[in-house]
Amino acid sequence: FFFFFFFQAEDGIRDAQESRGLGDVYKRQEMFSLENFLSDDAPHTLARRFGVSQFICLTHADADIIEADEANTLLSALAVASQNTSCAVPCFVAVHSPAKKAFCGMLGAGEIMVRFDCSSSNDIPSSARHLSGLLDMFAARLGLQPAGLCQVHIGARFCFTLSRNELPPEIESVELWTSWPGFQEGRLVENPVHTDLHPMEAPLWCLKLHSSATQRPLTCKLVDMLSRVQQPRGPVVGLPLEHWQLQGSKPAPCQICPGLRGTTGHTALDLVVDELLDAPPEDALAIWVGWVECLRQRWESRSAVLALPPNPSTGALGADHSMCLAFQKLQLLDACIHLLTGGGQAAEATSDDDELFEDASDAWGSPAEGDSPPILESLRGQLGVKRDLPGLWLLSDPNQPLREPRTRVQVVLSEDLVMEEQEVLLGTDGQEARVAQQSDGLRSDMQCFKFANPGAQLEDFVRWHSPRDWVQDDQGQGKLSERMSSQDNLWHQLWSESEPIRASEQPAVLDAHAYGEAVVQWFECLSGEELAEQLFVPAFMVCTRRLITLQEGLVKDGLMGLSAGSEDWMDVCCDRLGHLEMMVAETSALSKIWPGLPRTMSALVAKRKVQQFSDDERSAVGHVFFDQELAGPPRSIAAVPELREFVLLSSQDPHAVQPLYSGQHGRMYASQSRGGQFSVATAKLTDLSEPPRY
Repeated sequence: FFFFFFFQAEDGIRDAQESRGLGDVYKRQEMFSLENFLSDDAPHTLARRFGVSQFICLTHADADIIEADEANTLLSALAVASQNTSCAVPCFVAVHSPAKKAFCGMLGAGEIMVRFDCSSSNDIPSSARHLSGLLDMFAARLGLQPAGLCQVHIGARFCFTLSRNELPPEIESVELWTSWPGFQEGRLVENPVHTDLHPMEAPLWCLKLHSSATQRPLTCKLVDMLSRVQQPRGPVVGLPLEHWQLQGSKPAPCQICPGLRGTTGHTALDLVVDELLDAPPEDALAIWVGWVECLRQRWESRSAVLALPPNPSTGALGADHSMCLAFQKLQLLDACIHLLTGGGQAAEATSDDDELFEDASDAWGSPAEGDSPPILESLRGQLGVKRDLPGLWLLSDPNQPLREPRTRVQVVLSEDLVMEEQEVLLGTDGQEARVAQQSDGLRSDMQCFKFANPGAQLEDFVRWHSPRDWVQDDQGQGKLSERMSSQDNLWHQLWSESEPIRASEQPAVLDAHAYGEAVVQWFECLSGEELAEQLFVPAFMVCTRRLITLQEGLVKDGLMGLSAGSEDWMDVCCDRLGHLEMMVAETSALSKIWPGLPRTMSALVAKRKVQQFSDDERSAVGHVFFDQELAGPPRSIAAVPELREFVLLSSQDPHAVQPLYSGQHGRMYASQSRGGQFSVATAKLTDLSEPPRY
């Protein structure tokens, strides 16, 4: 059985069309250019050796050996089939053992025929060890006679490799490819006594990295931690309460990968995750149980867990939905403790109130001359007033400033509780009951506003609570917006029903006892699978922060775009973390070899190759590969290339009097390895319409 495959290295398979002869071969196969040879991404041996960008290849399906005679028979049949279908694509058949990568091939395009041959050996002929000998071999194979009719264009690439014993264990190898992209015969010389091909002077360099870094300690810790917390729980004695100091630095939403809703800053949640990541496996459950017991103790003693201030823009307490659910629960618990300890109600004027008013007075600034100053002494005595609203006065009394009331502290529930409330609301029968539930907060604000502003009208409340609904008419007079001025608007009904009641005398915004106890029980009752899911994001963020301390820019770039949107998002995050760990290990290892090239090493780790170098970077890289001095002119080097590759192309000399024979159009590829392997591949073009030449 034989296996056919069609190879296309360009942008899609072209429609079949009649060949246009020699020009078509030149245009479509690009055999007579150096692009595929110089490209580091040449995807197939045939593309590099012969310059073909698309071809058909026949190999044995069972990797058996195809002898030369059988290969020629198969190639002839394949070429006939290609011509009969007007498919001007080179055809190849693998010859001998597949390990040798030997092929014979043919292209028939109208009256043009190209023959492809390649061979290899385990010994480099002495005549082919230098470019001068390869030029003689090329001339002999193509019969470039008489001399002077053609030009030979040459491309060369040398590969230098740092040996394994010269590298840290995280790096398998580092290759430096030095290239001369194209020069005419005679411009650069290489023979047994002289060479112009000095790697330090090569026009193109490409540094490639091959990694052997396989250890991913942080990723392993993360996966192991998630596995341990899911184990069945028997009677476990938790760590003592004095072990825990839950309050930490102020957290903020993580800007690196906001799709994961993590935090930046050491919090109570980060603390237990840190312990779990680094603890022995047998201590995992004891750590978690001890942390939950400490959480229970702080709740019962009404001691804050996070000690976070209210939202600076809204003044609300509770959950920040940009954080993970477990952190939202801790925020809600703190809000309940805040309410139970008296922080959530407006109190009588005290020394703290005096300081608040003094701070507000400083913030407002001194009144302009001629203006009526705020009556601070009266404000201090007023209950339920936060401050005077600058430039606003009661519509019924232009001498009375409009005052911002102290309202009930709003508490934002965690997202799971919000969804439960929405389901309850949707299931409520009757429009009036549903409206009453939705308007509780608005009614409370109206009561506080009336208490702080005796004699106020609905228009005054709208100017404070919803400024966009207070519009100017053509005469410059303010009025309610169209939607707000309708008597059917709910605000009119609520305003008429609201009594002036200060916030401290109103019912609590929520049952802090019940909600706080529910939060603690939520942590106590998490199953192993639920616990692993809740701890994943905090643990992932702790791991990434550890990596960021080592390589900030590389890790931050690598984390961009992560989110919890897909079903396998946790696996994706673990894979990304492991990849970043290896990249950090590689960067640290490379920095030991090239300590002065952080930009180059970061690019090498991120892209696996670097092709742009400054003069200083070239000197530093050359110093390691070639023992080249960092200063001074390039010297001849003692380093031996791991691989040398050449491509030779023949073309018509524009100054020649006689035309070039068709058989003298050709290409030859040659490679020489440090171990002595030698390969040569030749493509020879013949115009069948020309009469034979003798």
